[in-house]
Amino acid sequence: MKIIQQSARILTPEDGMQALRQIEQAGRNCYRSEAKITEDSAPRFVEALLKRGHLSPVEFAGMTVE
Repeated sequence: MKIIQQSARILTPEDGMQALRQIEQAGRNCYRSEAKITEDSAPRFVEALLKRGHLSPVEFAGMTVE
């Protein structure tokens, strides 16, 4: 068994691009595709989420706990 020390940080976006990145992080976590995150991948990924109707990651735009 591996014991992990608990920790948390509250991340609040300062601008629209940072909000898109937080949404992307949440969505990619759902799809286990975090390795595909690049500097400019957030807008395309969020657009694809919206087209699919997968809206739950959008809830993370306002605040995320890491």
